[in-house]
Amino acid sequence: MYACGCAGIPAGDCDCGGNQLDALGDCGGSCASDADGDGTCDDIDDCVGALDACGICNGPGEIYSCGCAGIPIGDCDCDGNQLDALGICGGTCTADSDGDGVCDDAEVPGCTDPFACNYDATATDDDGTCASDDAIGDCGGACTSDADGDGICDDIDDCVGTLDSCGVCNGPGEIYACGCAGIPAGDCDCDGNQLDALGICGGTCTADSDGDGVCDESEVPGCTNPFACNYDASATDDDGTCETTDAVGDCGGDCSSDADGDGICDDADNCIGLFDACGICAGPGPVFDCGCEGILVGDCDCDGNQLDALGVCGGSCTSDADGDGICDDVDDCVGTLDACGVCNGPGEIYACGCAGIPAGDCDCDGSQLDALGVCGGTCASDSDGDGVCDDAEVPGCTDPCACDFNAEATDDDGTCSFLDAVELCGGTCAADADGDGICDDEDDCVGTLDACGVCNGPGGIYDCGCTDIPETDCDCDGSQLDAIGVCGGSCSADEDGDGVCDNAETFGCTDPQACNFAADATEDNGVCFYDDALGICGGNCPGDADGDGICDTEDTCDGTLDACGVCNGPGAIYSCGCEDILPGACDCDGNMPDAIGVCDGECEADENENGICDDLESGLCGDGTTWVPSIGLCVGVGGDCPTDLDGSGETGASDLLIFLANFSLSCEEQ
Repeated sequence: MYACGCAGIPAGDCDCGGNQLDALGDCGGSCASDADGDGTCDDIDDCVGALDACGICNGPGEIYSCGCAGIPIGDCDCDGNQLDALGICGGTCTADSDGDGVCDDAEVPGCTDPFACNYDATATDDDGTCASDDAIGDCGGACTSDADGDGICDDIDDCVGTLDSCGVCNGPGEIYACGCAGIPAGDCDCDGNQLDALGICGGTCTADSDGDGVCDESEVPGCTNPFACNYDASATDDDGTCETTDAVGDCGGDCSSDADGDGICDDADNCIGLFDACGICAGPGPVFDCGCEGILVGDCDCDGNQLDALGVCGGSCTSDADGDGICDDVDDCVGTLDACGVCNGPGEIYACGCAGIPAGDCDCDGSQLDALGVCGGTCASDSDGDGVCDDAEVPGCTDPCACDFNAEATDDDGTCSFLDAVELCGGTCAADADGDGICDDEDDCVGTLDACGVCNGPGGIYDCGCTDIPETDCDCDGSQLDAIGVCGGSCSADEDGDGVCDNAETFGCTDPQACNFAADATEDNGVCFYDDALGICGGNCPGDADGDGICDTEDTCDGTLDACGVCNGPGAIYSCGCEDILPGACDCDGNMPDAIGVCDGECEADENENGICDDLESGLCGDGTTWVPSIGLCVGVGGDCPTDLDGSGETGASDLLIFLANFSLSCEEQ
């Protein structure tokens, strides 16, 4: 039954012949190293690493705007196009005279104000025809006010406000219990009815002797205990016939115990418990992953398979370097596609994608900010600085606490009204202490009628309404607590006192830290398992210090391979990767600094060591002067003023300094 007959594969081996996995995962293979994990052994691999998009082993790939080069100066893309008058790369617009982002030959005249009622969304040039809605919504109309918003201009409106249900302009409406009046004293409704014996308004019950809410003439005898097995839901008076269910569910039966809840009374049951899948009374059953045995260490199923690079049990993928769930041998991009579809590319890194927003503009379409700070907006002015364009201001009540608040108003016109104590807009009620919608000066009860109809009375304040729960009972129906403390419950015994009735106990592993923890178990069966260092339930791996999913007893590198393939190595730590710059050189290509310290520069001499190449300084001398490298100055030659050594047109201190610097030098040295 084991992989090798009578025993499993020895730890560290991959088959029963004593072989081990080589670098490619072949059992007994000869490959010693596959540093890049591409499935090709390093000793025959043309590239130990990755070919970039240009086919260079471990190269940087296409890192410029146009792939291998930048955009040429003067162009705006890689196809040789230039920006047109609208700033569109390769566009055909030759002129945009008003700078509004619309080509001159595409301008459309019309109303361009989006707040105007005759706004033309297709217009690009405003022709001065814009109009606005008047107070009743007529485009270009003359109505200045419609305070009640009824669509009738106030100067011709018969009621500026609202007619209530009684036809009164801005009246309170029907605010009393019966419309315009309250319920008459002694009645219980507006039709003159009174309460009957059951407290029903207009009811016909004349008597309820036991006060149970059932009219005497409608009483039904029977068992009224809802926990009894012969409970009669239609009964209103208990006649003492109630029965209880015995341990096996027989109503009125005499079985006192059925500990395993199998419906067989314990005094006749040959197994007090459950037969498991193996036929053992109260046995644990097949509790291992593979039935009676656990999955072998290193395997991922009961057939001896292992996880491949994609986590597939028994799969054939050897590598998924970028962890995208696609095996590297079929992956079009081992890495990540950027927003431009380039494998491992930088993506769109500028504000407008491939370029920044032009100076003076506020977006990538050439727009500017208007008076409201809207990019590309059409508002010319906002005099009061309230964020609403002057030609779009709306007068009205702007106080959000007012009952006639106009959410569309932008300028307050002083018309605000407020709710009174009974929520009437502009009303005069000063107080409604009980919040019942009736002003206190008209309210028959300033407060609340309790369940007994008493103004501000205590109501039913006992557990059972007007009475308390009888002694020894646990509710108002005469129930008692069962063995687990349930009021009216049917549990007769709970021997271990765990709050689970003996006939409802469930066996299993109750340790929440175990990997086979059974959340529904109430009694521990003593068969708990735990994850080993690799997370295998019931496994035997003692440790995985580097967390690489390989048990320390089998791991060839307890740590991480660096970029050079060294276990826990420092990686490429030198200036040029794994090597330092050569002595005397100034870069990793072996170049040397020139006379002024420029790496691989072209300056051959700097005699005065002033950081300017001699052949550049000599070109600075004017007519009648010549360059002297030893002193780093231009000096005069011949002319009408032989003492003007610096050629400035006059003799001064600088000429003396030049003379002293050349004193005692031979003419050849000068």
